[in-house]
Amino acid sequence: MFKHIHELPHLLGLIKCNLGKCSKNIKERAYCALVKPKLEYGTNVWNPHTATEITKLEMVQRRAARFIHNDYSCQSSVTEMLQKLNWDTLQLCRKLLAVTLLQSDQIQ
Repeated sequence: MFKHIHELPHLLGLIKCNLGKCSKNIKERAYCALVKPKLEYGTNVWNPHTATEITKLEMVQRRAARFIHNDYSCQSSVTEMLQKLNWDTLQLCRKLLAVTLLQSDQIQ
């Protein structure tokens, strides 16, 4: 699974090359369709727990936010960009998914 993490920046780079001049909406849709599912793939089984793994996953999402907003300034806040996009951190998404899975097991 760790090898899977290393491939994601390359995929994001491919999207940047091909969609760099497109609108925010198109860029966000491409990210959500092509990259984000791979970030979330298997997280209910493989929940990254080391700081290195979590940081690498979050870094991909933060780079995507910069790309979508086309703002690479070191003075810009990526956290604000994520909030404008209404994106939760991937770590929070994993926690919500775990709770949802536990609740669905209790219902059955």
